[in-house]
Amino acid sequence: MLDGEVSFLSVMSGRTSPANPGSIIRRDTLLRVGLYDPQVDSWDDFDMWLRILHAGGKMAYQRQPLVRYRVHGDNVSLRHLYYMERAARVLDKVEARMQLTSEEAAALAARRKRVTFVVETLRGKEAIGRRDWPQARRHFEYCANESPTLKLRAVLLALRWFPWILPAAMGAQNSIRPD
Repeated sequence: MLDGEVSFLSVMSGRTSPANPGSIIRRDTLLRVGLYDPQVDSWDDFDMWLRILHAGGKMAYQRQPLVRYRVHGDNVSLRHLYYMERAARVLDKVEARMQLTSEEAAALAARRKRVTFVVETLRGKEAIGRRDWPQARRHFEYCANESPTLKLRAVLLALRWFPWILPAAMGAQNSIRPD
């Protein structure tokens, strides 16, 4: 997504999103903010962008595609829950290690809320797959409290009265529209 100048706030809020595969980063910038963190096993590019931008670094993007990204079954980004849990860890790291302005802290809180919603949705789906109805209900109740949509209310209703239909419904939905 490209919408305006790349800044800490624009990346945190999701208005801009630098692309790691085609990155060119000055060596002195990497040395100044620290290299890639080996403790971050996914979302390491996001972690790096935030550290560079928060330290006053500048970024720009090229609208022309410069790389091709091969998608295969072992891509970490295809393991959705794992991938989003790692996003939450990076947000925790940002909060713990960076001195944020009130505007940056608010953008972080909003991003964390969106990531947590996705994580809870994915955990709920996994619980349905395991037929763990109480856990699924707990995850989807969180989601319904955050965003009371008709679809979430229907999932909660099904979890209360006839949960056994949900795995089949999810299977049908996934065969029509892959996540």
